[in-house]
Amino acid sequence: MKLRLVFLTTAIAIISAAATAQSAVGSVKRQAWSLGSDLSAAAVLAFEKAPKADVDRRFNSASRLATSFGVSLPAMPALTGEKSKDISPLVVYLLRTAGEPISKKLTAISPEHAAIFDLSMRTHIALMLYDPAAPDSGGIAEAIAKVRGASNLPNGLTDPMLAVITRKGTAAELRTEVIKIHNLAPPFIEVSEYEANGNRAFNEKNYAASAVEFTKAIAVDPDGAEYYFGRGRAYLMLGKNAEAVADYTKMIQLSAADRTAARNLHLAYNNRAAAYLGLGKDALAVADLTAAIKLKPDYAWAYKVRGGIYQRTGNAAAAKADLAKAESLQPGITK
Repeated sequence: MKLRLVFLTTAIAIISAAATAQSAVGSVKRQAWSLGSDLSAAAVLAFEKAPKADVDRRFNSASRLATSFGVSLPAMPALTGEKSKDISPLVVYLLRTAGEPISKKLTAISPEHAAIFDLSMRTHIALMLYDPAAPDSGGIAEAIAKVRGASNLPNGLTDPMLAVITRKGTAAELRTEVIKIHNLAPPFIEVSEYEANGNRAFNEKNYAASAVEFTKAIAVDPDGAEYYFGRGRAYLMLGKNAEAVADYTKMIQLSAADRTAARNLHLAYNNRAAAYLGLGKDALAVADLTAAIKLKPDYAWAYKVRGGIYQRTGNAAAAKADLAKAESLQPGITK
């Protein structure tokens, strides 16, 4: 997934301004992350003596999300204004008073949902707890590393933050990495869930639902080559050949900047060839199958299909060569 991120320079401004984006309705996992992000951001803002309106905006956003999961958020604890005294009640509030009922509800959906919520909160909590001069700062990193495994989010999301803690970087450096995490995570989580839903629907042969899920993924990340591949595959099974051609063409265009997509490029050409065949465009199908074979010289299926086209269109010599090649690569494939 490729997302362009824009970061503001003032820490409180960033945490406060993110409220609208975090509370946007999306996938259930994204809502779990956003709930943790909004709730813990409200605590961080209160801890840093931000304007009450900013604290209330994030808390109210968290409250709406909590309500959607059947939880009523208790009020945050009253603070003294002395950070050394306020840290403990805020952390207890986040992880126990408010956090435990939410985690229980999310665990009923799946442990992964609860872990996503927990990771979202703990990355913000680190802003209150971290002290590069303290000997036990590594405990923050250990707690985050533990919960991120259960969240099934990529380590790359939090590795830069943990690296700052490990090398005892500055609080400002840590804040920068936490801000990046909370900007990147929501759309990443959302698009990953849509992709998983799309693949699941496809495997269940619910091709219309699969296409819908990949369309949602594309709306979040329009440069994600894999989502065009997934939707094109669904369109192909639905007989929507023109739409499939368009999606595979887009996937092929995007693959130049996407190494993962490039590895599957032979499949995109093969599938677009199938769509072209459905449209009666034999010459274009042959061109795509030839491209697929060039990318994957041992692609027996492409030889078989191209041989079949040659056979049907009267090119007996080329058909014989292709079918023989397919059979040599995968005995029995032409039977």
